[in-house]
Amino acid sequence: MHHPPPELTTRVIEAVSEASGTPIEDLPPLPNSINIGAAADIVTDEPSHDVTITFAYAGMRVLIHSNATVYVSPIRDEGSTSVDKTYFDDR
Repeated sequence: MHHPPPELTTRVIEAVSEASGTPIEDLPPLPNSINIGAAADIVTDEPSHDVTITFAYAGMRVLIHSNATVYVSPIRDEGSTSVDKTYFDDR
């Protein structure tokens, strides 16, 4: 059985926690939103692979780019005119 790299899981959870202001322990389980192991298989450091994975998690839109940079922004209501902040982790 393939297990995702813990650093990618940690990076996603920490970025969502920071962006949403929700303590990590109060976030829903990440596997309810994405198979992070499969995402880790797709996201590589190979320069020829330009991939972005997008999914919703805990009311946030999460993007994992091919270099494993994690971007997080709130999912807005259709009628909202507010400007969203985007948080990212590019360790």
